[in-house]
Amino acid sequence: MRPHLTSWLTPIVRHERLVAAALSGVAVVAGLHAVRPPGARLVPVVAASHSLHGGSALTLDDLAVVRVPPAAVPEGALSVRSQAIGQVVAGPLRRGELLTDTRLLGRALLDAITPGFVAVPVRIADADSVALVRVGDRVDLVAVPSEGGAARAVGVDLTVITVPPPTQSGLGEGALIVVAASRTVAAGLAAASATDRVSVLVHGH
Repeated sequence: MRPHLTSWLTPIVRHERLVAAALSGVAVVAGLHAVRPPGARLVPVVAASHSLHGGSALTLDDLAVVRVPPAAVPEGALSVRSQAIGQVVAGPLRRGELLTDTRLLGRALLDAITPGFVAVPVRIADADSVALVRVGDRVDLVAVPSEGGAARAVGVDLTVITVPPPTQSGLGEGALIVVAASRTVAAGLAAASATDRVSVLVHGH
């Protein structure tokens, strides 16, 4: 090809390449729009900003707001951080895990276990044994009269819904756990806690 023709055609070739690249980019964008559901949007959901232990009282620093597709939002999810601040986590949370009402100690959690049950705080005489108890464990509670006598079961196959940190356990010996129980069992637990030394037996997994 003659030199003057080459110099004349070079800008055209470059122009064609630029046009081809632009068209390719448009095709990619069009493809992305084609696979994205029409009208797709993101909604705010509260998530744990870092890993948390069960029994932790939530603060602003523990919470983050993330945006996810509506289809990925679980039932009972919290949408603003103020809904969770001050509430107690019912079990361990991983960083980034979305918060729902059943992940917090409260009526929704109790209803998720068994409708109509109540939360019963029980002081266990041996604080060291409480260190072995985890949220979600199934436990038996056994009471022994303070003045001595035979042990008796006061709660069988109960679900632990939270284990308050020692700083939240109040004054006195032992440590608290909170279990879900029927009102009849709850009354027996309250009576035993007032007069007896209560021990906890954790079921095997």
